[in-house]
Amino acid sequence: MRRLINAMTSVMVRKQAMMRLMDATLVVGMKIDNVAEWCRVNGVNPPTFYRHRARILAEGRWRERSRRPRSSPAQTPGVVVAEVLRLRGELAPEAGADSILPELADLARARDWAAHGLRVPSRATVNRILDRAGRGWGRRTRPHDRARRGGRSGSPVRGTATRSTAPSTPSPTGPSRWPWM
Repeated sequence: MRRLINAMTSVMVRKQAMMRLMDATLVVGMKIDNVAEWCRVNGVNPPTFYRHRARILAEGRWRERSRRPRSSPAQTPGVVVAEVLRLRGELAPEAGADSILPELADLARARDWAAHGLRVPSRATVNRILDRAGRGWGRRTRPHDRARRGGRSGSPVRGTATRSTAPSTPSPTGPSRWPWM
């Protein structure tokens, strides 16, 4: 696994170096007569070359752009977020989603949220709203979840198998690869 990660990292580093070379070449304005050959020699995809060239000609130089989406249509409306946080403050300081949701449902019925295209969020959404505002309990892991991390359910946890002290009987197929069997 480590070799795979190292190989992937080195490939990514090489690709980044090629992209920097291409961007520097384009920013300087170096004339490239045969784009297909230049791309083949430098390991760059021609459509990528043309996309970068158009962007550099339009903006003057290459700079990273934000990858954040321009809009989030499925985002919980601000009115709902404000009500969840208000209810958290009005109820007990340790009020979680289970105590906020019934109050929020009553409020939604009283203010006719459905007519405005609003609805009561799920328990998980209320917890995410509280976590983002710094008022949640945070993510908790149970001890048995931590112990099984990396292993399948029902399989022995890596590193916990011990050899039996009882004398082993020879296997007809030879020695076992698995010390706990």
